[in-house]
Amino acid sequence: MPACVVCDEVVTQPLCASCLGRGIASWLQEKRPARPELLLQLEELTEEVLAPGETTCIRCGNPMGLCSACYTAHIHAWMARSLPDLAGEFLAIFSLDPIFAQKE
Repeated sequence: MPACVVCDEVVTQPLCASCLGRGIASWLQEKRPARPELLLQLEELTEEVLAPGETTCIRCGNPMGLCSACYTAHIHAWMARSLPDLAGEFLAIFSLDPIFAQKE
């Protein structure tokens, strides 16, 4: 089975960073409508971690190499620095790794 290029775990929830990023962008725009620069930062962070792989995204069908848990951990680290007041809510909504979410 295909593994994540970061954590080397089997990708069990194949939703690519681009598709997850669109959902996060919608949520972020709702939470901080007066800060469009955050959407640009999110887009840049997402592009940084796009990696080809052997897994296919279940939403868009594009190849992907990064698991959803590693992507959300990457975005959470940015959010903890940039928007600490939203970091907990972000994990509650978007973390697909229950172990990571429990560490908060």
